[in-house]
Amino acid sequence: MRLADADGVVHQLQFRSLLFGDQLSLETLELASREEDCVGFRFQLLGDPKPDPFELLENLVRKVKRALTVRHLVEHAGNLEVAGTTVCGRIEWDSGQDSGESGRLPCVLIDGRRVDWTEFGAMLMAFEGWQFRIELVDPRHGAYMPLNDIIAPEPTVCDSVTKKPRRSPRPTVRSDDLLRAQ
Repeated sequence: MRLADADGVVHQLQFRSLLFGDQLSLETLELASREEDCVGFRFQLLGDPKPDPFELLENLVRKVKRALTVRHLVEHAGNLEVAGTTVCGRIEWDSGQDSGESGRLPCVLIDGRRVDWTEFGAMLMAFEGWQFRIELVDPRHGAYMPLNDIIAPEPTVCDSVTKKPRRSPRPTVRSDDLLRAQ
């Protein structure tokens, strides 16, 4: 299946099903090259296979489409930045990064894009002094959607004195509004 994201980029997705006793796991994975085997979107739903497995597939496709409409990262002046105040993604093994004696560092996949731990830390420095909450979510339930609040990317405006770009107040978009819009 091919689906476009919020930026119009088309993602090639494949589906697979696994039967775990009385539960059916449906997964969709973005196809990637061998060099980028962990890069891409991945979604999963777990349900009862008896009533109608196609209903579970329909729910998974709906989940993927909703997740592809949200951007958690934006590119600004050639650098990636957090688009709002919420970031959803996936933690993966980073085969190219080793932190020596203290163990390995992960990479994260945000918006289907691989971000190494150091780069992610640099993105978070824009929020220095802020508090944060980390919530780890089982892939079956999904961190992408639904979220209580989804923060839309903020517009950039120019400061009236310095004429330099600055961030303007960001409007809040609730996930319920996104569901009604579809």
